[in-house]
Amino acid sequence: MYQRMVNRVTVLLVMLLLTFFVVKIAENHVEQRNAENQPAKKEETISLWYNNASYEPYLQAAASAYQKEHSVRIELKKVGNLGYVTAIQEANGKKEGPDIYIVENEYLQNIVRIGAVAKTVQDKEYSKEMFCNNTWNNMEYENEIYGYPLGFDVTVLMYNKELTEKVPESFEQIMSLAKEQGILKWDTKNLLYNYEFVAFYADICGESGYETSVNLDNQKLVEAAKEYQELCECFIGENDFSYDDVKNSFFQGQLQYAIVSSDVLKIYKDWKIDTGFASLPDLNEKLKVSSFAVTDLAIVNGFSDEKEIADDFAKYLSLGMADQMYSLCGVLPLAKTDSVPEESKVFYASYESAISLPKLMSALNYKNEMKDALRKIKSGADVNEVLDALDESMSLQTETNSK
Repeated sequence: MYQRMVNRVTVLLVMLLLTFFVVKIAENHVEQRNAENQPAKKEETISLWYNNASYEPYLQAAASAYQKEHSVRIELKKVGNLGYVTAIQEANGKKEGPDIYIVENEYLQNIVRIGAVAKTVQDKEYSKEMFCNNTWNNMEYENEIYGYPLGFDVTVLMYNKELTEKVPESFEQIMSLAKEQGILKWDTKNLLYNYEFVAFYADICGESGYETSVNLDNQKLVEAAKEYQELCECFIGENDFSYDDVKNSFFQGQLQYAIVSSDVLKIYKDWKIDTGFASLPDLNEKLKVSSFAVTDLAIVNGFSDEKEIADDFAKYLSLGMADQMYSLCGVLPLAKTDSVPEESKVFYASYESAISLPKLMSALNYKNEMKDALRKIKSGADVNEVLDALDESMSLQTETNSK
């Protein structure tokens, strides 16, 4: 009888186990069918606009790496320079704006006023100490820091070591050699290579870059502009040189000196010229020269619906892949890194003391009006008259802009 009871219990346990396995198989089958019927989880997508093609290889590599790491797709869009910020503003109005965009720091007031910038989060993973000096100054507007710094451009003096043994102490010293052929050239069409001659004394918008003060006819600026006019008469005459003209002349051994920007770091070793780089010398013993710098920022759009992801990717562009920026696209990163050539030290040192364009919306006109003023001075126009007109125009625009 006892054995019969044991057999019955055993049979019952086996039946229960079989029932359990059948139920689990059925449940798994139902779960599998439900999973098959569920739509695939959509990958997060954010968009980034840029207008500087130099960054393209870097942006593509960063977007690919970030997608693999975070399952977030980055849509890149190259937009033309003309009306770039206006295009962003119009797209925002249609809810079609980018989540991130790259812009030069001179547009700070403009993008802040149209609400196209989200506040930048500063923490232990993102701080001033992680970037070269002067970076924070170029990101600040009305005591707030905006955007994530990417790269920069700045002007320096390139010289042919086979033709000159030492760096000149001043442009005046270079002029003393003008009786010789092939001394100095610079791009006469681009403000980047001309503004440095007068930038130190061009008093507009104060040190912060967003004050309303303007003094563009002060005596020191007049003196610097006259020295610039003399340099143009000595080395340029009635000619106009493009940046390509300047580089070609130098690397063909026709020049002792040239004013260049950081793109030459990628190409100068391809030429059989023993080349050196130095910070720009002063005009003379009394008049200073200041390099002109452009700072590029990755901005999280204030109209973005994906601010958290956009902020993380912008930070990734600024810091996460900064050590690959130069090798990928030839742009020097503002983040501190050892992955740049030794010769770049001159460019970083020049950036740290460089002057940028003011950050007011009127700076957009200032850029064009200063460029026009310098072209008139180059052509022999009366320096005082040109600067008086520039001062009057910019004073009026800055006053209007502040209202």
